[in-house]
Formats: sequence, C-alpha cells, structure tokens
Amino acid sequence: MKGIVPAELVELMYRADSTKRQRILRIVYECGVFQTLREKLRCKEIWVVGADDDRTGTRSESRSSVATSST
Repeated sequence: MKGIVPAELVELMYRADSTKRQRILRIVYECGVFQTLREKLRCKEIWVVGADDDRTGTRSESRSSVATSST
C-alpha cells in the first residue's frame, strides 16, 4: 500500500472481521487512492491525454458563450 494510499489512512484502512482476519475498508482505500491520484496529477507525475486541450480556454469560451446566449 506504500505509495498508493497516504500513510495517515493506512491504519484506518484495516479492520478485523469475525474470524480475526484483516479486511480492507473499501471506502477508505478508494479515498486514499483518489487523494494520491490528485497529488500526482497536480505535481504532473501523471499526465492525462488531452488535458492540455482544456487549458487553452477554447472549451471555457465556448461554454460561456452558450451560457450567455441562453439568458
């Protein structure tokens, strides 16, 4: 789990079941994965194909023009 889930969530992620086996709480695991993904996207360790297209402002401009024309 190292590098996938933040260290502060690892101890919250495990829970013993009725037979004393360690189980992973899915919601805690998923939140941890999304936090790590967000951090890596923000510092550009992970790239999303096509994400640069949205940064140019062409989509934002077209959306705002649609929003203003309907009012």
